[in-house]
Amino acid sequence: MSSDLVLAITGASGSIYGTRLLETLLAAGRRVHLTISPAGAQVLAHELDRRVSLEHFDPADLLDDEPSAGELVYHHHGDFTAGMAICPC
Repeated sequence: MSSDLVLAITGASGSIYGTRLLETLLAAGRRVHLTISPAGAQVLAHELDRRVSLEHFDPADLLDDEPSAGELVYHHHGDFTAGMAICPC
């Protein structure tokens, strides 16, 4: 089994890449620990018209479908306890 991955969606333009990466990792059966910065939530709203609550995260606000193969674990952006990949960087 491959190790968990932390994905951070930040305030850089290109939030479509972060959401597509998340969908791809989940479809591949990975466990993804997701964090979204406040600026990342603003960019998601602006570029993809997706309103994501950082305090009461609901995967349905970000993804078109519920993750079926993988597991999604949300972490508040103030939690810096895991290694991560940042997309886009």
